[in-house]
Amino acid sequence: MTVNSRVVRSFVASCPDAVDVPLRDDLRVQILPSVADLPKARKNQFAAFLAAEGLLVVWDDDPANLIKRAKAIESELMELIWRSNQEGGEDDDTNEKGPVRTIATGLDPESGDPIPEDRPTNLLNTILVAFTLAIVITLLGLAA
Repeated sequence: MTVNSRVVRSFVASCPDAVDVPLRDDLRVQILPSVADLPKARKNQFAAFLAAEGLLVVWDDDPANLIKRAKAIESELMELIWRSNQEGGEDDDTNEKGPVRTIATGLDPESGDPIPEDRPTNLLNTILVAFTLAIVITLLGLAA
């Protein structure tokens, strides 16, 4: 199973020379250059990052554990990123590449969920179905 998320892509892009990622206690997820190197992966880790594709590949003997394992690795990766940012003490919004750009998204203050964007109502399908039903009913009434 592959995990293609913004967290995984940004982490792999930020660590181009890393060989593995220490996540929790003794788990070190390996970073492989590409899919071609996947047969050489350490099998007992059940996961590997692919640097060229920006993916996390997860495997397991029991298919029921795949999603649980992928979520656990991704949450550990998020914790690692947050811990490294807090320890680094980055208080200002600049780094060596220039200012950090943030995208403002609307969040619901009570639940913290993103507020969906307002989209115009598309009534084309509704109108076509109404006309089709009107024509079918009319033709069935004329045939009787």
